[in-house]
Amino acid sequence: MKAKNFTHFYYILEGSGFFTIDGKEVNVGKGMIVEIPAGIGFAFNGKMKLILIVDKPFDPENLEVTRKNLDV
Repeated sequence: MKAKNFTHFYYILEGSGFFTIDGKEVNVGKGMIVEIPAGIGFAFNGKMKLILIVDKPFDPENLEVTRKNLDV
């Protein structure tokens, strides 16, 4: 997925997994925050409860699906 003009912030409430951000895999767990700048491709996988915060009003037209998340 890629957001054309807003930044994603994910807060991991529970669990663990990984984010693939701009081709790099990052392991995440409870209490961590992941920032994904506008225009950067990302995906995530794992058993996690997340909160998503964006820096502008959410608009689904602003998202580009680049691949499907695995096992989500």
